[in-house]
Amino acid sequence: MSFVPLPGTRLLCSVWETRVRDFEAFVRATGHDAGSAMFIVQSNRWEERAGFNWQNPGFAQGPDHPVVGVNWHDAVAFCDWLTATERAAGLLTPAQRYRLPTDLEWSRAVGLTNEPGSTPQQRFVQVPHLYPWGTNATPLRHVANLGPVFGLDPFEHTAPVGTFPPNPLGLHDLAGNVIEWCDDAWD
Repeated sequence: MSFVPLPGTRLLCSVWETRVRDFEAFVRATGHDAGSAMFIVQSNRWEERAGFNWQNPGFAQGPDHPVVGVNWHDAVAFCDWLTATERAAGLLTPAQRYRLPTDLEWSRAVGLTNEPGSTPQQRFVQVPHLYPWGTNATPLRHVANLGPVFGLDPFEHTAPVGTFPPNPLGLHDLAGNVIEWCDDAWD
């Protein structure tokens, strides 16, 4: 995993989403059970899909694809394991830890530094005419994995992390590919 500093904070951000191989190492080391169901978007709403999980999301994924089908608790458990593992290896000090970014930190990572609202729910889509790829409402070809609906990339499902160009901070896949978890609650 590779990290870059997030300007205006003390946070280091992973340059891409957690890969299948990273999450697999965590599960192998801990025996963590990420469940036997996952939520997917069907007909513009979330539905639970029994029998599917990060190992079997219903489509092919390689080790460098972003892990899918994990919930917030799984993501926090991964961060806790990575912290303990790297502290034991002497790579982190007792004061350092891995965690999910807050909504404000995630917004800063995508270039939104002045969002109105005090909660993620209040800030959601409050900056008009600004998209992860710029100010044009229609994304350009090959800027992000946005799925077959737009027809702008060759991937029907997830793409290997880092496939598309990074943003100015060096972070990949902040638009498309998968939805990321943040540390704070929606409301």
